Amino acid sequence: MSQANDWMAGWLKAQQGYWRAWEDLARRAADGKTPEDAYRQRLGEGLEQWWKTVSALAPTDGRAVFDKLMRAGQGYFALAE
Repeated sequence: MSQANDWMAGWLKAQQGYWRAWEDLARRAADGKTPEDAYRQRLGEGLEQWWKTVSALAPTDGRAVFDKLMRAGQGYFALAE
């Protein structure tokens, strides 16, 4: 039974290290912002980056509609900030 406890203690230690590493990475990425603010900012930036990537694939005759949808989405994310 001791081997099972040793294995579980090692597993728990590895999991705690994993989550601490993610927490450290998130803190460094936030640059002093609260986690909520950093998350909201990344959503807007992610949406913008996505649109830059896929806009070339949008049909030219429907591009105006897509542009309006993107502006509406950006406005939505701006409200969250």
